[in-house]
Formats: sequence, C-alpha cells, structure tokens
Amino acid sequence: MKNSARRSAACAATGPSDFERAAPFADLFDTAIHAAMRAGALFDEGDMEGARTFRMIVKKINELQRGAATLQ
Repeated sequence: MKNSARRSAACAATGPSDFERAAPFADLFDTAIHAAMRAGALFDEGDMEGARTFRMIVKKINELQRGAATLQ
C-alpha cells in the first residue's frame, strides 16, 4: 500500500487531524485582518459607508469563527 493510501485510510479511521480542522480558521483570520485594514483605510479616506460595510464583514467573519469553533 502506498503512503498516501495509508494516510487516507488512517484519516478515515480517526477523522481529520487538528491541522485539518484548524486550516479553515487561518483563512478566516487572514480575511478578517484584511477586511479590518480596509475598513480603516476607508474611514481614513472619509468613506464612512464603506468603512461600516467592512466592519460588518469583520463582525460576520468573527461570528462564523465562533460558531464553527463551537461545532468542534
């Protein structure tokens, strides 16, 4: 049996690793940081509506992270 087949069989038997479960959160974390930075830039430019929109995006990402964390 090839190593990749062994890993797949082991993963199927034990479930996803901690790394596999955490990987989507890393993407959400990076996305939240970029959205927060954009909100700040828009605020500095005087675009209050745009800044508010990006702050709402950050809020929703944080809610997704909390909700997904409780499912684990």
